Amino acid sequence: SDPADFSVASRCGTQVAGYSNCQVQVVFTPSAVGPITGSLTLISNGSPQTMTLQGSGVEVKTSVVVAPAAIDFGSQAVGLVGNSQVVTVNNTGSNAIALTNFQIAGSSAFGMVNNACGATLAGNSTCNVPVVFTAAAAGTVTGQLTFSANGIAQSVPLHGTGTVGAPGGRGG
Repeated sequence: SDPADFSVASRCGTQVAGYSNCQVQVVFTPSAVGPITGSLTLISNGSPQTMTLQGSGVEVKTSVVVAPAAIDFGSQAVGLVGNSQVVTVNNTGSNAIALTNFQIAGSSAFGMVNNACGATLAGNSTCNVPVVFTAAAAGTVTGQLTFSANGIAQSVPLHGTGTVGAPGGRGG
């Protein structure tokens, strides 16, 4: 077959017994948008038999926008749960996207609360992931909210400062 957009997924071997048949599977994996043609040639009793292959590549519009790009919880009194900050996942494309592996990395001081993002996010829609910060000790804490959208890693850096006494910033 040609071009490389078509490939043979199963073959019949070198011979097919008389009065029998076999199936040849051709896979179409377009490398461009628009019509694509190729051919498949089989040789039967020394005579080539050529078939035209046709397919059309279509554009899959998926675009993920994650906001905010980072979250700074400011200063938070040790041991108190701060106000949640919301990370919004926006699918600006027209096709649904797969969302997987939501997790907090880097520090257990950060946590997700009622993650509203399911396994699939429809086209032109959003979902929210509330994140909270609870300082266990005084000092700077960093982490990340991570997940995958259609297999592409996404990350939102998280930052907060644990303080002893009254909080000096957001939260509290």
